[in-house]
Amino acid sequence: MNNMRVKFKTGNSFEQTSAYILGARKDQKPRILTYGGIELEMKYAAQINAGKLPKNMIYKISRIIGHSFEVQASCHPLDKPVRHYIMTFPPEDREILEDSSKMRQIVQDYMKEQGMVNTQYLIVRHNNTDHPHVHILFNPVNNNLEVINESRQFKKNEKLCKELTKKYGL
Repeated sequence: MNNMRVKFKTGNSFEQTSAYILGARKDQKPRILTYGGIELEMKYAAQINAGKLPKNMIYKISRIIGHSFEVQASCHPLDKPVRHYIMTFPPEDREILEDSSKMRQIVQDYMKEQGMVNTQYLIVRHNNTDHPHVHILFNPVNNNLEVINESRQFKKNEKLCKELTKKYGL
């Protein structure tokens, strides 16, 4: 049994990371699964999901999203405030994960168990590879303007991925 995997990235620009995740740089066939605490109009989310939003508009929306994240993150300046996780599933799970609501639930369970709650986030599925995967962009400064404790996330990651793989029959 192959388990899902999560790769962690940090960075300096919420705007650039959201532009990448939303497909401004290449054809990743993005699908927004859910988001919270950021400025994103539903009509634009629908157009991104339908593949009908021009790249220049994705960049404009990413600027607005990035600003939403940066305002909150500025309350506790960190060297690299961007938290970008990539959750990858084995190709053989593609059929099981065709239902985006199941993938969304897996990601939300993962975030909850990792303490990535009560904060801004953007979860986007990409459909440009043979393995299903999602990008999680979240703010390490939560809605109470406190830094989310990430000290045990890396250690918990492998165990949590195995648990979620088993829980969801992947």
